[in-house]
Formats: sequence, structure tokens, C-alpha cells
Amino acid sequence: MWDELGIAPCDDPKAIRRAYAARLKKLDPDRDPQGFTRLRLALEQALQQADRQGERSLSERSDRPKAADDAAASAQDELAVIENDPLQDSGEDRARASNAPGTEAQAPSPAPDQDDIRDRALLIALEASLRRRDAAEATALYYRAAATGALSLANASDVIERLVAVAVDDMRIGAQAFRHLIRTVGLDAARARAFIDPDLRRRVMARLPADEWYDKLVAATERQKGRAARNRRKIARLILGRIGRFWHPRVDREALKSWLVQYHAHAAWLGDRIDPGWIAVLDRRLRRRQIFWAAVYCVFIGWILLQATWVSLMALFAGTPDVWGALPVLVILMAFLTWIFRLLLKELLKLTVGDGGLRERGRAVWRRMVRRTGD
Repeated sequence: MWDELGIAPCDDPKAIRRAYAARLKKLDPDRDPQGFTRLRLALEQALQQADRQGERSLSERSDRPKAADDAAASAQDELAVIENDPLQDSGEDRARASNAPGTEAQAPSPAPDQDDIRDRALLIALEASLRRRDAAEATALYYRAAATGALSLANASDVIERLVAVAVDDMRIGAQAFRHLIRTVGLDAARARAFIDPDLRRRVMARLPADEWYDKLVAATERQKGRAARNRRKIARLILGRIGRFWHPRVDREALKSWLVQYHAHAAWLGDRIDPGWIAVLDRRLRRRQIFWAAVYCVFIGWILLQATWVSLMALFAGTPDVWGALPVLVILMAFLTWIFRLLLKELLKLTVGDGGLRERGRAVWRRMVRRTGD
């Protein structure tokens, strides 16, 4: 215990806390969680031993022989008689009573320990900030309480869980500060040092990649060399709403679609940093372009299929001698074009009607019409 703190055995809480703070500065809880736990246990045990030593010294000072106790009791009785008798209420009598054998001068109560007052005030401020749900202030107070030893191991898990619950919902705390907090309490490790509710841990693990993705998006807006970097910069600036408010710049549609899919995966944590309405505008623009080109390709393949069918029928009815030899090739070509046309038509219906299909959409419209008619 004392070797872990690096001091000789003592019963001074101030010296114990100073030794703990000095050792904590040289220790990284993330790289050596077991060493951090041993140091905290050593602090708790040393403080408990110092408290027991202080109580033992007080009890030894309070133990007196029985004769002295009897003399003190008789002196107290004499003092009570003198105080209750108005005729005896004089300064001379009080002096005589105070000098009675077996009485002792009442020692002034010891002044409270300044470290205890500071630790108590720190914990009160931490509790108040948690109730106000101020994540930034609560995080700073938690760091101070953990560094000075004001936060005991018995209460650390509860305070950490409440602090993380406040911080995960407070978007005013930056991504870097939130990641530092999670690393400090050890939630990013495979096994957390403190017990956290599984639902709260899942929310934390969902916000961390969202913050990392946003940092990656902002970093992509910086000027970099290379064509791929310029394309990423244009897409990032477009998603952040810095360009393209009134016109759609020339960007890679597939790359933009991929970034939008990633945004929707983290949309719950990015609402205050990326405008959801602007993302909806980008989705509509991208969808309209997809509908336009799907319709163009569908019309083009359909026109080729109709022309091939018309030419084949005219050749059959005209009785051209070479048509029967080319008939298998025409059938294979028409089957291939029909398959492509079917895929394009299906994609066009999915873009215009939705993933539910035309039949489900029609049923929904019919039920809505029946409901309105009934009303």
C-alpha cells in the first residue's frame, strides 16, 4: 500500500492525497488500468487506516482513570448547584468551581480538514452539474475529483454512469472531449473498468463512430492534391451545405450516394451539425436524376426491342429465305433485351413508387380513398 503511494506509513490525509496526486501524474489509466486500480485501492486503504488511527488517538485521550471520572462527576454536580443558585452566581464562585479538582478545561474543537472541505465541495459541485445536465462542467469536475481522490471507488461507478448518460446526449461537448472522457473511464476497451448499463454503452458506441465520421467529413473539405481528393472535397462541402444550395455541382453520383448512406447511418447524432433538411434536398435531387436516367434507358431499350420485334415479324410475313436461319439469334437477342428492359422498369418503379412495389402502393392508396369516403 505505502510502496504503491511511494511514501512512508503515516496518518496524515493531506500527505496521502498529495502522494496519490503525484503518482497519478506519472500513470496513464488507459495504458495501465491495473496500475490505476492498485493506486486507487492504496489510496482508499491508506485513508481508512489514517481515519482509524485518528479515532484510536481520540479514544486514548478520552480514557481516564475511574477516580478522575468520579472527581469530575462530583465537580460537575457542584458546578450545577452553583449555576442554579442565583445567590452564588458570582465571578469568584465560578472561578472557584472551574478550579475544582478533577475538572479539565474544555479543549476547543479541532478545525475541520481543509482537504475534506475541498473534496466535499467538489463532490457537491459535481452533483449539481449532473443535475443540470451540464456535461462540460461535470466532466471537468470529475477529472478533478478523480485526480485528488475525492471520488471514492465505492461511488465511482455510479458517478461515471450518470456522467456518461449526460455527456452522450449533450452535443455541446465536442467530439474530442467526448472521446477523451470515454477513454478515461475505459468504455472504449473490450472490458470497461466501470459497470455501465448495456443500453447506455450501445449508445456510446453509436456516437463514437458518428463523431469520427463527421471529423473525417470535415477533414475532407480541406484542400488536397489529387483528383480523388478534389472529388471528396466537393462531396464533403456539398453535404455540409457549403456549395450547391441553388445548383447541383458536378460530382460523382455513386460516391455521393455512398456518403449519404453513411450519413443516414449516423443521422441521429449529427442533427445539430448537418442540416437534415438539406440532406433531404440532396436525396431528392439524386433520386430525380436516377429516375431521369432510368426512364431514358428504359425508353431506349424498349424502342430497340420494339424495332427488333417489328423487323422479325415483317421478315417472317414477307417470307425472306434467310430469316429462318437468323431466327435463333433474334430470339436470344430479344430475350436479352427483354431482361434488360425488365430490370430497368423494375428500378424505375422502385424509384418512383418505392421499395414496397406498385401493388402495395396501390393498396395503400385504395385504403386511404375508402377511409376518406367512409368519413
